[in-house]
Amino acid sequence: MARYNLKPNYSTKEILVFNSVGLFILQVFINILFLIFTFFVYKITTNYFLIFFLASGSIYLIFRNVLYFKSLKEVQLRINLRGVQFKNGEIVSWIYIENERVEIHKNGKSKVEFFVYYVKNKDSVIKLNLDKISIPGNDLINLFKYFKSKSIS
Repeated sequence: MARYNLKPNYSTKEILVFNSVGLFILQVFINILFLIFTFFVYKITTNYFLIFFLASGSIYLIFRNVLYFKSLKEVQLRINLRGVQFKNGEIVSWIYIENERVEIHKNGKSKVEFFVYYVKNKDSVIKLNLDKISIPGNDLINLFKYFKSKSIS
């Protein structure tokens, strides 16, 4: 199942962007490794504080994975000829959307990419973490340009 439908000629009337399944699989894999490590530490040590700490971390990771799994079916961004809808908000017309771009935020050695656009009538900036969604930032920029141009004509 495609997490978004992007054809070269953009022949579709609406694009739905979901959270990334690949990120979910990576999180589950890391969680399994953490559980194995916790079990290994449990077998070789009698330090109950360490065991409790690792078990609590495992439970927290499982909880986050369950929440992320539930969000896989939720539409994060809806793009169509009428405008853009971010998560469960209202649809914003293309005449109010401007300055769409990809921003990179660096924190030490790590970097996070966000797709950012400005909504004029609400005077707000919408940021969407590109690491968590199923479409690259350049494709989002092209989709915004394409649907904006189609809505004007």
